[in-house]
Amino acid sequence: MTELARYKIPFPISVNAMYARMAGGIRKSKRYKAWKKEAGLEMMIQRPRPTSGPVTIVLELTAPDDRRRDADNLAKSVLDLLVTQRVIADDNQQFVRWVKPEWVKSTTPGCVIVIAQAEDVP
Repeated sequence: MTELARYKIPFPISVNAMYARMAGGIRKSKRYKAWKKEAGLEMMIQRPRPTSGPVTIVLELTAPDDRRRDADNLAKSVLDLLVTQRVIADDNQQFVRWVKPEWVKSTTPGCVIVIAQAEDVP
């Protein structure tokens, strides 16, 4: 597996907090918009580059507190951010072969995104 990029961003927002019910339907929440803006600025500082071909993504997560969380609920906001920042073309199976969120110990809460070239899958 060839690592293509590594980015550090603020701790992701859960898919449960990404949307809010409002009159007329469901909209992106203010909290999600604020996180996406902050995470996007952090990524821009790191000068993200587009990837080509299918990739695998590991999310190294360090929570800001001891609350219980589902790691898989945090992946969606990160994948959407990578598409918005044009690091990946899309987050469907053609471009992202697998995503692995994992909890790591660190002194700084946040998320390290590790993007690698996917091995050829028959």
